[in-house]
Amino acid sequence: MRSSATRLLPSLFVMVTGLTTASTAAAEGTGAPTAEARAQAGDLFGKSATAYRAGDFKQAAELLERAYALDPQPVLLYNLARAREGLGELDAAITTYERFLAEDPTTRDRGAIEQRLVTLKRQRDEREALLRERAAAQQKSERAPERPVDEPRKRTVFPYVVAGAGVVGLGVGAVLGLSAVSANGDAKDEPVQQRAVDQRDSAEGLATGSTIMFVVGAALVTAGAVWWFVEGARASKSGNTASTTRFAVTPAGLRLETNAL
Repeated sequence: MRSSATRLLPSLFVMVTGLTTASTAAAEGTGAPTAEARAQAGDLFGKSATAYRAGDFKQAAELLERAYALDPQPVLLYNLARAREGLGELDAAITTYERFLAEDPTTRDRGAIEQRLVTLKRQRDEREALLRERAAAQQKSERAPERPVDEPRKRTVFPYVVAGAGVVGLGVGAVLGLSAVSANGDAKDEPVQQRAVDQRDSAEGLATGSTIMFVVGAALVTAGAVWWFVEGARASKSGNTASTTRFAVTPAGLRLETNAL
């Protein structure tokens, strides 16, 4: 192969047979490869072309490197650059294309190869920029503070106090109810009309008080139970939002309210 007689196309893997040096005829033997070395280089070149067509760019590059070491023909550098480009080794491909142009500066395809170099360098710069962005994003993610986790909230005594008050209310209601029943019985047995009327009025008042205490007591017991349940559910979770729970008296009755802080 004589590099000066070989037309290089940037999209093709150059095939030649019978590799020889361009200066063999004029060489006096000093530093020139032997016929055996040229033959071995030609054999390696043929194998590299087969590997390249099969998509095995790694093997093609290795074979071309060995061939170039035996017979340093510039065209081998071109094909080596193509193989390295196929491997995605953009820096190595760029360096090898530049070596080829330096060793064969008069090649007729110099313009096409220089344009290919521009494209490869742009692709390399874009890839490096993308890698830097990913690395910066990864570092930022690693430096980001973890969200603090609140400890589980402990139960308070307020649900028990409310429920306890409700139980007391129920107890008072029961006592008043029994007193009302007793007073009503006494009114029936009272022979004096005026006293009987007074005892019935007393029994009605006790009965009314008993009803009120039963309603209030039941409401407090229910509110205490609900408060206890809600507080237990919140205590089992960890979060960053604090809240307060309180009772509100409305026209409709006693209501449990929970507000976020």
